Parts: sequence; structure tokens; C-alpha cells
Amino acid sequence: MLKITNFLLLFTFIVCSGFTWEASRDYVIHAPEMAPDTSYLRLETRIAEGDNDVEENGLTGDIYFNSTDLELCHDRGSTGNQAIGLRFTTIWLPPGAEITKAYIQFTADESVNIPGTLTISGEDSADSEPFQAQPYDVSARPRTYASVEWTPTGWLADETTALQRTEDISEIVQEIVNKSDFDGMGFAMTFIIEGEGKHIAKAYELNPETAPLLYVEYDF
Repeated sequence: MLKITNFLLLFTFIVCSGFTWEASRDYVIHAPEMAPDTSYLRLETRIAEGDNDVEENGLTGDIYFNSTDLELCHDRGSTGNQAIGLRFTTIWLPPGAEITKAYIQFTADESVNIPGTLTISGEDSADSEPFQAQPYDVSARPRTYASVEWTPTGWLADETTALQRTEDISEIVQEIVNKSDFDGMGFAMTFIIEGEGKHIAKAYELNPETAPLLYVEYDF
């Protein structure tokens, strides 16, 4: 009975997430008798609007919503080392999912490579709220216990390669999925990036098709 329930729940999430699922006639007939192979399950979602990729001034805490690029993380003397907020919306993940791989993919806006280490953490929320125009709204948000360090190198303008991809952040995503109030039904997940150095990524305002992308693989 448990396997049947898991199968039906998995099917619901696949349909709601827009996945394409191909199965043989024989597999469909016998699916209730076995746990489905879910090793290929994944989602990809980009920043969906300009207010969801923001920069927080490192000196004043002011939030910038309309920049066409994202400096990771030093901008200029008047901003210092910024905090970057990335809020991905309308995510569908089944409660109890095991996150096996996750990262954020950027597209380089400029060929700038000033060395520095960045720290990525998640907002400790099962469904994060939109960013607000109030000082320190990014850095003041509650954080996940899990965090990941990333030292990007070798960025060239307009490239979208492994060099513009974060380290694996599956532990951060898993911590959010494991929250007791997580229901996985079209929720929002926020990541916060802080640190030193300078690499410049394209923001939603420049081109929605090259906005930051969240990639997740999971088993269920």
C-alpha cells in the first residue's frame, strides 16, 4: 500500500512540474507492484522576475532590484562586498525527496576575475517571502545550517559553462526539503551569496533567458 501511495504522489509531482515521463506499457501495468526508478528526476527553474535577483549594498544595506548584472560580490567602493539574494519560485518537489545533486548556473556578463571565496547559504524557510525594499532584507534572513564555499575562476563574457556553476548545494536544498512545514507545492526557495572577490553574472533584467538557473536532481 505504501508503494502505491508513493507512486501516486510521484506521478502528481511529475505532472504538476511539467516533466515528460516515458514508460513502457508493461511498466505502467506493473508499476504498483514495484518502487519506480526515480534516479532521472530533476527540475530546472530560472529567476522568474526582476525582483527575485537582488543586490544588497554591503555598506548601507540598501536593496537594489533593477540591476542588469549581479556582482559576486564586490561592486565598488560605495557598495563594498554585497550580499546577493536569489529567490526561485513555483518549485515542485515531493516531501521526503532525497536531493542527490543541485547547483546554481550563472551566465557571465563580463570577463572579470578578481579572486575571492563566496559562501552560499539558503533561507531557512519552507516557502520564502519576496524581497522587500528595506535595509538588510537579504543578509538578515534566517539561514540554513548548511552552507557551501565556492571560489569561481576563469569567467569569460557571455559564457554559461561549468566555470559559472556553483559547487554542489544539495545539502542546502535538502535541509529546506526536510523542514516539518515543507509541502513542496509550488514553493519559493531563496539562496544568499556573500563573500569577497568579483565576478559579474547576468541578471533577469538584462535577459530572462540568461537569468540565474537552479538545477536539482532527486530520488523519491
